[in-house]
Amino acid sequence: MAYHIDAENVSLDDLLKRIEATDLVPSRASLLEKTGVKMKALEQQGITTLARLRNELKNSKRLEAVAKSTGIETQYLTLLRRKSKAGFQSRPR
Repeated sequence: MAYHIDAENVSLDDLLKRIEATDLVPSRASLLEKTGVKMKALEQQGITTLARLRNELKNSKRLEAVAKSTGIETQYLTLLRRKSKAGFQSRPR
């Protein structure tokens, strides 16, 4: 059975809690670095929901624009994009 969420109703705070509660593989462990500062920077750009985050990071050009406007590294945003797509289908620890 597929598990789907309403991404419009998932805040960045909810995403952050999910990331913190998930057993991350070492290559994604950097998602836990300065998360409060990075989430605040995203929120200041109007990115407040999972749906908006997915939309803003959906391709390289948009990801680069978000990186430039927020000061967040593109590598971090790439990992965040991957986690935001798959992160709500895995179980928290």
